[in-house]
Amino acid sequence: MDLMSVLVYLSCAMVVGLGGWLFKHSVDRRVHLSNYKPVSEEVFSAKLGALEDRLRGEIAAVKVKLDDVEKFTHHITIRLERFIDNERL
Repeated sequence: MDLMSVLVYLSCAMVVGLGGWLFKHSVDRRVHLSNYKPVSEEVFSAKLGALEDRLRGEIAAVKVKLDDVEKFTHHITIRLERFIDNERL
């Protein structure tokens, strides 16, 4: 083996390694939920749907709590205004 053959071999190995790395970090991410076990597209879609449902539930719960806070704030404001009006008399 001469120097040119070694350089060609190393260059090919680097290109194949770079291609594998790009595949693992881009295309292959869709079918892996973790770094260890691949999953089918159906399982991935189901887990993604479950996550979306959970997020919708969390958002709805936050909206309900914000509505409650607004009601309590309005109620407290009314009571404070009545208290201030009663103190003036």
